[in-house]
Amino acid sequence: MRSFARAAALALLVGSPSLASAANREVWRWSDWAADSSLSGLDGWVSGYGADDWYGIDSDGDRYALPTTDDNGGAFGEGGPADNWLVQTDLPVAQAWVSAVAYTEDDDTLGIVLGQEDAGTAYALLLVGPTSGGGLDGLSIGSNPIGSDARRAVLVKIDGGVVTELASEDGVGFPVGSLFKIAIGRNNTQVWGRIWSDADAPFSAAETVLVGADSARFGPGSFGVYAYDIGSPITAFGEVVLYQYDDDDDGVFDDEDNCEAVANADQADADGDGIGTACDTDEPAPGDDGADGADGTDGTDGTDGTDGADGADGADGGDGAVDSGGADGGGDDVGFGDAGDASDGGAVGGDAFGDESKASACGCASGGSGASGGLLFALVGALVRRRRRA
Repeated sequence: MRSFARAAALALLVGSPSLASAANREVWRWSDWAADSSLSGLDGWVSGYGADDWYGIDSDGDRYALPTTDDNGGAFGEGGPADNWLVQTDLPVAQAWVSAVAYTEDDDTLGIVLGQEDAGTAYALLLVGPTSGGGLDGLSIGSNPIGSDARRAVLVKIDGGVVTELASEDGVGFPVGSLFKIAIGRNNTQVWGRIWSDADAPFSAAETVLVGADSARFGPGSFGVYAYDIGSPITAFGEVVLYQYDDDDDGVFDDEDNCEAVANADQADADGDGIGTACDTDEPAPGDDGADGADGTDGTDGTDGTDGADGADGADGGDGAVDSGGADGGGDDVGFGDAGDASDGGAVGGDAFGDESKASACGCASGGSGASGGLLFALVGALVRRRRRA
């Protein structure tokens, strides 16, 4: 069985010396779901569908969160089954990515969300139906909240309940009866999703990658997991891990950095306009002398016939303020990297998808997703705890 590192509730590692410079860094992980307990309202987790009492179980020492209904219908933003999120509200993020381990024996829809401002506003990676199966074995293409009539993976933006597809892959679903992993992220205008059928596989081994763009991007919001009509047979979510971007490697995450593409750990802002001195074109260049002062004018003749003294030369101007490197390009991302900097036209390098290998605080342990038997037995036992069925 997978062995997950335990983390103290909301124990942020931001700024920790153990996290060496990286384009993205792990800041939080959670697998300590409260066993034998309702989860919504605990430890910052909140459900978007009041009728779904998400529940925690213990399976051989590992904790999982389960949706307890098998409901469908309605649309995003209505507070019904389409809003069956379980999101972490204590750590709002914008430019970040989050992964989650999942397990299901159902055939409907599950996913992962990021940047959720309310029930009808979020980014989501939704998986509709299993990777294989048909009507004869009971694993047909199940119901979904986006009107899909086929098995597919879809990266969406939900804005005021209106769904916009950013990217999709037909024929891609989720494995049934074994642990797998999904992730979603946003860096500047790029929004992406990833799927692993092996929950222990490294980040680079993802089997499906979806990449979309959103120039009218959301601000900080909640993140978490999603379930639609997939509560029976059993569905469960395990460890959730959050990473944040720091594109210029200056130790300040992009969400708070006043110069995302230029390293400025001091976050200096000489003119107080919210744009760091290091990338503010309105601030003078570094070390340049100001212009010489003008010569003084000759004094006027005195009344007694003596000439007035010559005026003194003006003092040299003081040094200018630190030069800026130019404002951020503000355009679309270049490839998978970040937007180019306007001062030199170059694209900032880095992996916009993130890289788990750079998260030095990661406590991930291998064990293989094939060891799902113990989980299966525990989950079957948990069925007796279900309080509702559609």
